[in-house]
Amino acid sequence: MIGFFDSGSGGLTILSACLRALPHESFVYLGDHGRAPYGDRSNADIVALTIEMVDALFH
Repeated sequence: MIGFFDSGSGGLTILSACLRALPHESFVYLGDHGRAPYGDRSNADIVALTIEMVDALFH
């Protein structure tokens, strides 16, 4: 399984390309729409949010 995490929905374009390129793979996509955008957050906030969301991909 291949997992994607994105702070919004822009990663759906990449997911779509991967689905076409790797049709026999399984994918999971996790977008953090509720707390997007990440661009104006501090580095510490971005790291904490990323760790939380990537951890969620494994559970």
